[in-house]
Amino acid sequence: MKQVFVLKKNKLLFLFLALIFFVPFVFAHYIPIDPNFGYVVRVFFDEPTNSGLIDKNPQAGSPTKINIELKDPQFGIPIDSLDIVHEKLMHIFIVGEDLNTFIHTHPDDFPDGLNKRWYGIYSINQTFQNAGKHGIVVDYTSQGVNQIKLLNFKVDGKDRLKKPKFDFSKIKKLGEYAVELQTPEEIEMGKEQEFALNIEKNGKEVKNLQMLLGSEVHVLAIDEGLSRVEHTHSYKPGHFIHSGSMTQKYSGPTVPFRLTFNKPGRYAIFGQFKHNEQVTTTNFIIEVKATKLYYYSIVLEYARYLLIFVTIIVIYTIYSRKKSKKTKRPTP
Repeated sequence: MKQVFVLKKNKLLFLFLALIFFVPFVFAHYIPIDPNFGYVVRVFFDEPTNSGLIDKNPQAGSPTKINIELKDPQFGIPIDSLDIVHEKLMHIFIVGEDLNTFIHTHPDDFPDGLNKRWYGIYSINQTFQNAGKHGIVVDYTSQGVNQIKLLNFKVDGKDRLKKPKFDFSKIKKLGEYAVELQTPEEIEMGKEQEFALNIEKNGKEVKNLQMLLGSEVHVLAIDEGLSRVEHTHSYKPGHFIHSGSMTQKYSGPTVPFRLTFNKPGRYAIFGQFKHNEQVTTTNFIIEVKATKLYYYSIVLEYARYLLIFVTIIVIYTIYSRKKSKKTKRPTP
């Protein structure tokens, strides 16, 4: 009878541990989705050599070839077949730690950008003006599934990027253009919300925007630590992936887009639009505040680890006592 009780006790303990380790909390959607799923994405600089890849950082002021390698995670097969989305096979964004440096480019913008495509390598050429931390965002679509990867790298040199200036003004003057970022009254995390760019030129509303790579606006939102990112376009109901022929819905002055923030913090919002054959890039800073539910999820997550730790201590204590009793048992 005692053995049966011990067996049941062990089963209950095992079930308890399984619940702790394997059952996710209902608040798990507040943990940011890892953008690194999909193909294995690797970024390296300069050219491969016979002894391997040159493992060095780019040098500020010097031309650098940036290579993006895509491979199947299971078999290591190079990925040479990508869908054309927004008129390009791959969209690459580079953002500096100053939250002001911004580059939007594509491998097929360069004569040799697709030369190594059959090896799963896509290349761009870039000269960095300043040293410091940069984030590179690789956005591609394969077999109708969009993937986005964010990696960080360092540029060496003396003239380092400045610390970001957190200017929360909603209207920016860019030459002849005045661009306003329209936001919800309260930017809520974990919820898709609508934003918009309102564009004027010389005090007059712009009503003849041109399409830029299949959209009226391109938007990149990235946090101050260069660790979370979202790439989106003008909002068109029911149109999630823009491929094939794309029609213009907005001519201006206001173009809506939608964003979802899964973590609180300060974010840079880069927007691009085309007017009179000129591409203009905007840059705004917003702050996403945490909700009570987010704080509850953090408390529960810490409570989970504390529970695991306490359970391990209890199991160890029970095991030690049993072992101690066996050693003290007198020999017949």
